[in-house]
Parts: sequence; C-alpha cells; structure tokens
Amino acid sequence: MKIGPSESIETITPAHWRKMAQESRVGWPMPRERIVGLCGKCIEKLPSATVLSAANDPAMAERVAGIIQERSASLLQGLK
Repeated sequence: MKIGPSESIETITPAHWRKMAQESRVGWPMPRERIVGLCGKCIEKLPSATVLSAANDPAMAERVAGIIQERSASLLQGLK
C-alpha cells in the first residue's frame, strides 16, 4: 500500500500522509493526531530495557529501535 505517492517507507513525509488522508476522504486532523501519538510512543517506549531484551538478538533489536526512533522523530519534526 502506498502512502500518498511514496514508493518507499523510508521517504514518507507528512505531505504523503496528508495526501493519503485526502484520497481516503478522511480529515487531516484525525490521522495527524494518530501519527503524533504513535511516533511519541515509539520514541518513549523503544529504548526500554524490557522491549530491547525481549528480542532473540538484542543488538539487532537496538539497531531497529534506533531506526524507528529516528524516523519517528523526523516525522514529528515535519508535523510542527
């Protein structure tokens, strides 16, 4: 599934989400609030020892968590 015209999850911006909302005939405030909430939770919860130690490979879990946190922070910055 595309989000707006984006071909890759690595390049999604708030504009892509806004376009998806428009195409879905959903008002922008609703997905925007969800995006802010989900990004905030990712940034808050992913660094916890409980989450990172639950994986079979803690080093990989830490790496993936870092990527998710970075993308979440970038998306939040774009929404401001």
